Amino acid sequence: MRSDSWTNTQRSWLQTGFPFTIALMVVKFLSLFLATAAPLAVFGSKLGFIAPDSLFRPWTFLTYAALSNLPFFHFLFDVGLTYFFCSSLERAWGTAKFAWFFGALTLTTSVALFFGALGLQQIFVADALIPVAACGVAWGMINAEEQVNLMFIPMRGIHMAAIAVCYIMFQYAQTNGWLGVPFSLLSCLLAYAWVKNGWQYGFGTLLPGVTRVKKRPNLRIVPPAKPRDDRFTPGNLNPLKWLARRNERKKFEKLMRDD
Repeated sequence: MRSDSWTNTQRSWLQTGFPFTIALMVVKFLSLFLATAAPLAVFGSKLGFIAPDSLFRPWTFLTYAALSNLPFFHFLFDVGLTYFFCSSLERAWGTAKFAWFFGALTLTTSVALFFGALGLQQIFVADALIPVAACGVAWGMINAEEQVNLMFIPMRGIHMAAIAVCYIMFQYAQTNGWLGVPFSLLSCLLAYAWVKNGWQYGFGTLLPGVTRVKKRPNLRIVPPAKPRDDRFTPGNLNPLKWLARRNERKKFEKLMRDD
Protein backbone atom coordinates (compact mmCIF):
# COMPACT_ATOMS: atom_id res chain seq x y z
CA MET A 1 0.00 0.00 0.00
CA ARG A 2 2.79 2.40 0.86
CA SER A 3 4.60 1.67 -2.41
CA ASP A 4 1.40 2.37 -4.37
CA SER A 5 0.92 5.65 -2.51
CA TRP A 6 4.51 6.69 -3.20
CA THR A 7 4.15 5.73 -6.87
CA ASN A 8 1.00 7.84 -7.16
CA THR A 9 2.80 10.75 -5.48
CA GLN A 10 5.66 10.51 -7.96
CA ARG A 11 3.24 10.32 -10.88
CA SER A 12 1.32 13.36 -9.67
CA TRP A 13 4.57 15.27 -9.14
CA LEU A 14 5.77 14.56 -12.67
CA GLN A 15 2.37 15.30 -14.24
CA THR A 16 2.29 18.83 -12.87
CA GLY A 17 4.46 19.99 -15.75
CA PHE A 18 7.05 21.66 -13.52
CA PRO A 19 8.68 18.99 -11.30
CA PHE A 20 12.01 20.85 -11.18
CA THR A 21 10.32 23.95 -9.75
CA ILE A 22 8.46 21.89 -7.15
CA ALA A 23 11.69 20.16 -6.09
CA LEU A 24 13.41 23.55 -5.82
CA MET A 25 10.64 24.94 -3.60
CA VAL A 26 10.70 21.85 -1.37
CA VAL A 27 14.48 22.10 -0.95
CA LYS A 28 14.15 25.80 -0.08
CA PHE A 29 11.59 24.91 2.57
CA LEU A 30 13.90 22.25 4.01
CA SER A 31 16.75 24.76 4.06
CA LEU A 32 14.85 26.76 6.68
CA PHE A 33 15.66 24.02 9.20
CA LEU A 34 19.35 24.63 8.52
CA ALA A 35 18.89 28.18 9.80
CA THR A 36 16.68 27.35 12.78
CA ALA A 37 18.18 24.10 14.07
CA ALA A 38 21.48 24.69 15.87
CA PRO A 39 23.03 21.28 15.05
CA LEU A 40 22.39 21.87 11.34
CA ALA A 41 23.53 25.50 11.22
CA VAL A 42 27.16 24.53 10.55
CA PHE A 43 26.11 22.28 7.68
CA GLY A 44 23.91 25.02 6.22
CA SER A 45 26.73 27.55 6.34
CA LYS A 46 28.78 25.29 4.07
CA LEU A 47 26.14 25.44 1.34
CA GLY A 48 26.01 29.23 0.98
CA PHE A 49 28.18 31.05 -1.54
CA ILE A 50 30.65 33.60 -0.16
CA ALA A 51 33.28 34.84 -2.60
CA PRO A 52 36.22 34.44 -2.81
CA ASP A 53 36.30 31.83 0.00
CA SER A 54 33.93 29.57 -1.95
CA LEU A 55 36.84 28.54 -4.14
CA PHE A 56 37.57 25.94 -1.46
CA ARG A 57 33.90 24.87 -1.47
CA PRO A 58 33.17 24.51 -5.18
CA TRP A 59 29.74 22.93 -4.64
CA THR A 60 28.50 26.27 -3.30
CA PHE A 61 28.67 27.70 -6.83
CA LEU A 62 25.35 25.86 -7.36
CA THR A 63 23.93 24.99 -3.95
CA TYR A 64 23.32 28.58 -2.84
CA ALA A 65 20.35 28.81 -5.24
CA ALA A 66 18.48 26.13 -3.25
CA LEU A 67 18.70 27.99 0.06
CA SER A 68 16.21 30.36 1.63
CA ASN A 69 16.53 32.67 4.62
CA LEU A 70 14.47 33.83 7.53
CA PRO A 71 12.27 35.68 8.35
CA PHE A 72 9.43 33.50 7.13
CA PHE A 73 7.98 36.35 5.05
CA HIS A 74 11.20 36.37 3.02
CA PHE A 75 10.77 32.65 2.43
CA LEU A 76 7.18 33.15 1.22
CA PHE A 77 8.32 35.90 -1.12
CA ASP A 78 11.12 33.68 -2.42
CA VAL A 79 8.87 30.68 -3.02
CA GLY A 80 6.13 32.85 -4.55
CA LEU A 81 8.46 34.29 -7.17
CA THR A 82 9.97 30.86 -7.80
CA TYR A 83 6.55 29.40 -8.46
CA PHE A 84 5.32 32.31 -10.59
CA PHE A 85 8.31 32.63 -12.92
CA CYS A 86 10.00 29.22 -12.89
CA SER A 87 6.90 27.07 -13.21
CA SER A 88 5.72 29.07 -16.23
CA LEU A 89 9.06 28.76 -18.02
CA GLU A 90 9.37 25.07 -17.18
CA ARG A 91 5.92 24.29 -18.57
CA ALA A 92 6.74 26.21 -21.75
CA TRP A 93 10.27 24.86 -22.37
CA GLY A 94 10.23 21.47 -20.70
CA THR A 95 11.93 20.33 -17.52
CA ALA A 96 15.31 19.44 -19.03
CA LYS A 97 15.75 22.70 -20.95
CA PHE A 98 14.63 24.81 -18.03
CA ALA A 99 16.97 22.96 -15.66
CA TRP A 100 19.89 23.80 -17.97
CA PHE A 101 18.71 27.41 -18.09
CA PHE A 102 18.40 27.74 -14.31
CA GLY A 103 21.75 26.04 -13.78
CA ALA A 104 23.39 28.44 -16.25
CA LEU A 105 21.93 31.44 -14.42
CA THR A 106 23.07 30.09 -11.05
CA LEU A 107 26.59 29.35 -12.24
CA THR A 108 26.92 32.66 -14.10
CA THR A 109 26.02 34.61 -10.97
CA SER A 110 28.45 32.77 -8.70
CA VAL A 111 31.34 32.83 -11.18
CA ALA A 112 30.85 36.55 -11.88
CA LEU A 113 30.74 37.37 -8.16
CA PHE A 114 33.81 35.23 -7.53
CA PHE A 115 35.96 37.02 -10.10
CA GLY A 116 34.52 40.36 -9.02
CA ALA A 117 35.43 39.72 -5.38
CA LEU A 118 38.85 38.45 -6.41
CA GLY A 119 39.60 41.50 -8.53
CA LEU A 120 38.19 44.13 -6.20
CA GLN A 121 39.41 42.48 -3.00
CA GLN A 122 35.88 42.42 -1.63
CA ILE A 123 33.57 39.82 -0.08
CA PHE A 124 30.43 39.11 -2.11
CA VAL A 125 27.56 36.89 -0.99
CA ALA A 126 25.24 35.35 -3.56
CA ASP A 127 21.52 35.66 -2.92
CA ALA A 128 19.28 32.74 -3.94
CA LEU A 129 16.77 35.18 -5.42
CA ILE A 130 19.20 36.41 -8.10
CA PRO A 131 18.64 33.42 -10.46
CA VAL A 132 14.89 33.60 -9.78
CA ALA A 133 14.83 37.30 -10.65
CA ALA A 134 16.76 36.52 -13.84
CA CYS A 135 14.01 34.01 -14.65
CA GLY A 136 11.65 36.95 -14.21
CA VAL A 137 13.55 38.79 -16.91
CA ALA A 138 13.13 35.84 -19.29
CA TRP A 139 9.45 35.54 -18.39
CA GLY A 140 8.90 39.26 -18.94
CA MET A 141 10.52 39.15 -22.37
CA ILE A 142 8.44 36.17 -23.49
CA ASN A 143 5.20 37.61 -22.07
CA ALA A 144 5.97 41.24 -22.80
CA GLU A 145 2.35 42.18 -23.56
CA GLU A 146 0.78 39.93 -20.93
CA GLN A 147 -1.41 41.84 -18.49
CA VAL A 148 -0.66 41.00 -14.85
CA ASN A 149 -1.60 42.50 -11.50
CA LEU A 150 1.15 43.15 -8.98
CA MET A 151 -0.46 44.04 -5.65
CA PHE A 152 -3.58 45.11 -7.56
CA ILE A 153 -1.50 47.34 -9.86
CA PRO A 154 -2.04 46.43 -13.55
CA MET A 155 1.11 46.19 -15.61
CA ARG A 156 2.59 44.32 -18.56
CA GLY A 157 5.04 41.45 -18.52
CA ILE A 158 7.91 43.63 -19.70
CA HIS A 159 7.39 45.77 -16.60
CA MET A 160 7.87 42.67 -14.46
CA ALA A 161 11.24 42.16 -16.13
CA ALA A 162 12.25 45.73 -15.28
CA ILE A 163 11.13 45.24 -11.67
CA ALA A 164 13.23 42.06 -11.45
CA VAL A 165 16.32 43.97 -12.57
CA CYS A 166 15.64 46.77 -10.09
CA TYR A 167 15.16 44.23 -7.31
CA ILE A 168 18.59 42.72 -7.95
CA MET A 169 20.17 46.17 -8.09
CA PHE A 170 18.80 47.61 -4.88
CA GLN A 171 18.51 44.42 -2.83
CA TYR A 172 22.07 43.38 -3.60
CA ALA A 173 23.37 46.92 -3.08
CA GLN A 174 21.75 46.98 0.36
CA THR A 175 23.43 43.78 1.52
CA ASN A 176 26.75 43.78 -0.37
CA GLY A 177 27.27 47.30 -1.70
CA TRP A 178 27.12 48.74 -5.19
CA LEU A 179 30.45 47.24 -6.23
CA GLY A 180 28.87 43.81 -6.61
CA VAL A 181 25.76 44.95 -8.48
CA PRO A 182 27.27 44.80 -12.02
CA PHE A 183 28.42 41.23 -11.42
CA SER A 184 25.06 40.15 -10.02
CA LEU A 185 23.28 41.57 -13.08
CA LEU A 186 25.17 39.30 -15.48
CA SER A 187 22.54 36.62 -14.89
CA CYS A 188 19.88 39.03 -16.19
CA LEU A 189 22.05 39.69 -19.24
CA LEU A 190 22.33 35.94 -19.83
CA ALA A 191 18.55 35.54 -19.51
CA TYR A 192 18.06 38.35 -22.04
CA ALA A 193 20.47 36.74 -24.52
CA TRP A 194 18.94 33.30 -23.91
CA VAL A 195 15.45 34.42 -24.91
CA LYS A 196 16.61 36.89 -27.57
CA ASN A 197 18.56 34.19 -29.44
CA GLY A 198 15.99 31.45 -28.84
CA TRP A 199 18.45 29.19 -27.01
CA GLN A 200 15.53 27.50 -25.28
CA TYR A 201 14.86 25.85 -28.66
CA GLY A 202 18.51 25.00 -29.41
CA PHE A 203 21.96 26.55 -29.24
CA GLY A 204 22.52 26.82 -32.99
CA THR A 205 26.20 26.88 -33.89
CA LEU A 206 27.37 27.35 -30.30
CA LEU A 207 27.71 23.58 -29.94
CA PRO A 208 29.36 21.29 -32.53
CA GLY A 209 27.02 19.02 -34.42
CA VAL A 210 23.91 21.04 -33.53
CA THR A 211 22.11 22.71 -36.38
CA ARG A 212 20.80 26.21 -35.94
CA VAL A 213 17.11 26.42 -35.24
CA LYS A 214 15.18 28.16 -37.98
CA LYS A 215 13.76 31.50 -37.06
CA ARG A 216 10.15 31.19 -36.06
CA PRO A 217 7.67 32.86 -38.42
CA ASN A 218 6.11 36.09 -37.34
CA LEU A 219 2.50 35.15 -36.63
CA ARG A 220 1.48 38.64 -35.61
CA ILE A 221 -1.88 39.53 -37.15
CA VAL A 222 -1.62 42.57 -39.40
CA PRO A 223 -4.90 44.33 -40.23
CA PRO A 224 -5.57 44.48 -43.98
CA ALA A 225 -5.22 47.75 -45.80
CA LYS A 226 -8.37 49.79 -46.20
CA PRO A 227 -10.00 49.85 -49.65
CA ARG A 228 -8.89 52.75 -51.76
CA ASP A 229 -12.42 54.23 -51.84
CA ASP A 230 -12.46 54.56 -48.05
CA ARG A 231 -9.22 56.52 -47.84
CA PHE A 232 -9.42 60.24 -47.26
CA THR A 233 -8.55 62.45 -50.22
CA PRO A 234 -8.89 66.20 -50.76
CA GLY A 235 -11.79 65.42 -53.10
CA ASN A 236 -13.84 64.26 -50.12
CA LEU A 237 -14.22 67.89 -49.12
CA ASN A 238 -16.24 68.57 -52.30
CA PRO A 239 -19.94 68.58 -51.26
CA LEU A 240 -21.11 67.60 -54.76
CA LYS A 241 -18.98 64.44 -54.76
CA TRP A 242 -20.13 63.63 -51.24
CA LEU A 243 -23.80 63.90 -52.32
CA ALA A 244 -23.13 61.73 -55.36
CA ARG A 245 -21.56 58.99 -53.26
CA ARG A 246 -24.41 59.25 -50.76
CA ASN A 247 -27.01 58.79 -53.49
CA GLU A 248 -25.14 55.80 -54.90
CA ARG A 249 -24.97 54.22 -51.45
CA LYS A 250 -28.70 54.73 -50.91
CA LYS A 251 -29.48 53.16 -54.30
CA PHE A 252 -27.33 50.17 -53.41
CA GLU A 253 -29.02 49.75 -50.02
CA LYS A 254 -32.43 49.92 -51.69
CA LEU A 255 -31.46 47.21 -54.18
CA MET A 256 -30.27 45.02 -51.31
CA ARG A 257 -33.59 45.51 -49.46
CA ASP A 258 -35.60 44.68 -52.58
CA ASP A 259 -33.70 41.44 -53.05
